[in-house]
Amino acid sequence: WEIKTIGMQDAAKDLGVEFNYKYADGDLQQEVADIENFVEMGTNYIIVGPCNSEGIVPVIEEAQDKGVAVGTCDIGIEGVDVASFVSSDNYGIGEIAADYIGTEMNGEGEIAILTWPAASATADRAKGFKDKMEEKYPNIKIVASAKAFTMMKQFFGTDFIDHQLPV
Repeated sequence: WEIKTIGMQDAAKDLGVEFNYKYADGDLQQEVADIENFVEMGTNYIIVGPCNSEGIVPVIEEAQDKGVAVGTCDIGIEGVDVASFVSSDNYGIGEIAADYIGTEMNGEGEIAILTWPAASATADRAKGFKDKMEEKYPNIKIVASAKAFTMMKQFFGTDFIDHQLPV
């Protein structure tokens, strides 16, 4: 997503339009506040990669009611239509990851999965991964599953995401 954000910054610069970026760090309340602030600033179009595909619906509807177009990038929003939706084949990405790991492990072993289940993109990747493992690598057992940000913060004190994109 950082690469996409840099691409959006470059495109905005080329088009001569203002680009504002906020990262809510997986915090729904912060994401809602950021969207409300963008609406108050008079933003014409908001692109959001929601941290919670269902919890974001009310603020998206409010923004749309005020004439702001909303699009999503890689993560869909459940229960509301958006102006645009650009996404990867997240299920397929999970399958590719499973094939890579299955091959590297010679089809045997135990693994743990770190994911972010509130986001549809990562939930789809996890499903593609699990389905492919079950289908093609039955001797690799998934022994644990946890929320990635929670685990990284617990063990390392950070989620390792660089929030400092050039603006």
